[in-house]
Amino acid sequence: MGWRRILAYLVVITFVATILLTFNSKSYAEKNDVFVKKHNVVYEDLSSYFTGFSYDLEHKQYTIYNKAKSEKRLSPNSTFKVPHALFGLQTGVLEDENTTFQWDGTEYPFPQWNQDQTLTQAIQNSTIWYFQEVSSRLGENREQYFLHRIHYGNEDISGGLTHFWLQSSLEISPI
Repeated sequence: MGWRRILAYLVVITFVATILLTFNSKSYAEKNDVFVKKHNVVYEDLSSYFTGFSYDLEHKQYTIYNKAKSEKRLSPNSTFKVPHALFGLQTGVLEDENTTFQWDGTEYPFPQWNQDQTLTQAIQNSTIWYFQEVSSRLGENREQYFLHRIHYGNEDISGGLTHFWLQSSLEISPI
């Protein structure tokens, strides 16, 4: 399957994850109000710092503010769950959003991780062990293949099959 289809899957999973996370039990407005009150949020208009940041559709050209930060590569960490979900779905490692992996009994600092997980729950909870299992089932060859196919960052999995995206060898920049 081509990179365009993988990209389409990525967009769909990102959209679904956003919907699930945003509209879980309370409305977005209610959750936002609770967050603002709980964390003493201050709104500040910073738009003047980002003047000229845009994408010109006509010329297919980006204008970027802060060249150095836009080129700095970092490990994707939790955001890599989206490509992992796509790779798993593409290969059949994951059948659908209800694919369940059993918790092995390891106690994690996040209580929601300490139970069996479906793909939907693993995305919502950012459950690292679930995606480490996806990676183990994919194997090095398929991980490397998909990273290369979608030109994901430096495509480096040398940090270990179940850790390369977690403060390790895989790095990607906003560019």
